[in-house]
Amino acid sequence: MGVAVALVAGLLWLRLMAGGASLKQAGQTLVIVGGLSVAFLWGAEMAATGWRAKSWSAFVGAAFSVTALLLLRRVLREAWERFPLEGAGR
Repeated sequence: MGVAVALVAGLLWLRLMAGGASLKQAGQTLVIVGGLSVAFLWGAEMAATGWRAKSWSAFVGAAFSVTALLLLRRVLREAWERFPLEGAGR
């Protein structure tokens, strides 16, 4: 799993740098994306555990996961708009 995370982080880093982001901006974006990804996975795990235990934590975990996923989507969309690739969409 570590290799997959490193590959995705490397590809995201290259995409941001190709779009004109500075090292600081790319690093901040990677930290935010990593944190939101961990929050999404933690919420999904909490929802699954709560579901099996018939607990209220299933709903809390699901809400946490959905919120993290929507925020992750927004952060990536804003990064793509802020650092567009030259000639993209033409």
